[in-house]
Amino acid sequence: MPKKKENTEHINELLHKGPKIKAVKTYGDLVRNLEALKVDPKRAMRLINDNLNKSKDGNTRFNWKMMRFTLYIWERLREFDRTYLKPKIDTVREVVSKRVFKDFFEAYFPDEEFDQGQEIIKLNKLIAEEAQQKYFTEGFYKYPGTNKIVEQKVLDRILSAKY
Repeated sequence: MPKKKENTEHINELLHKGPKIKAVKTYGDLVRNLEALKVDPKRAMRLINDNLNKSKDGNTRFNWKMMRFTLYIWERLREFDRTYLKPKIDTVREVVSKRVFKDFFEAYFPDEEFDQGQEIIKLNKLIAEEAQQKYFTEGFYKYPGTNKIVEQKVLDRILSAKY
């Protein structure tokens, strides 16, 4: 029974004091509210991006996964064009070490610190997961700088451990 009384007192207190955060009408109001909530700019941007992505482009995690897969496929295509496919872990290291990977990481996760070693481990595990193999099929990837789709036979060749 005392819990109900506590909740009522809390509600009454809020009604008398008003909300902790005032209505947002200007960018200045937004900044003041974010500061009051102790939300740093990077975190605020991530929350905004996550919310925007959910409404128009789907899921941020899915988009980030597909971005990493695309960078990996493109690197494998470059290796294939040079007639030598490196071991997959070396390709993963190469992908993660590139500036474009870090730029996309910072865009998707502005409030997180980039750790190259951890990203290598994560991408290598993700590529090897059985559940992810359905994303290595024709139609998901285009050749860099073109609208031409990477054919399944090419994907099979560049992703095969036997080649």
